[in-house]
Amino acid sequence: HDQYLGAGIEYRYLFRDTVGLQIQASRYPQYEFLLNGVAGGPVDQLSGSALAGHRWGRYGLFAEGGFGSYRTTVFAGADQRGTLVQLRVYPDLLLGGVLDIALSRRWSLTYEVRDNLLFIPAYSQFGLGFPSDIPFMQQNYPEGRLGVAFHFRLPKKTRHR
Repeated sequence: HDQYLGAGIEYRYLFRDTVGLQIQASRYPQYEFLLNGVAGGPVDQLSGSALAGHRWGRYGLFAEGGFGSYRTTVFAGADQRGTLVQLRVYPDLLLGGVLDIALSRRWSLTYEVRDNLLFIPAYSQFGLGFPSDIPFMQQNYPEGRLGVAFHFRLPKKTRHR
């Protein structure tokens, strides 16, 4: 329920003006230790997705779907040794959309809205020295991204003569 700010880098390759691939890596540096062990320290995200859409002059609208990983450190409980923190990596299924608005021949503004569905396997954690088993669960993380893009190759519909 909290909003996080992060930074990342993305590479998008359009085979045609309507179909492409995208890879991205990002980091959200906030710390939030939750007792359920799902979230915790800084989050690193890595994903690859396919894009399909259309361009209308300066505007492009694309649907996105792909897979990735979501990596964070989590509070795993406490025992006589102290607080336990673990590094966890969860598989991520993502669906969303990208709006690309050309600002000039080589630069554009992008806005991406997507939904991340994390698959969290069953695990055990300790609280006050007693183990508790947490069943398999799915966690939904919607996100919005705003960015500036540089075009190495101009889309056909925005090329100037």
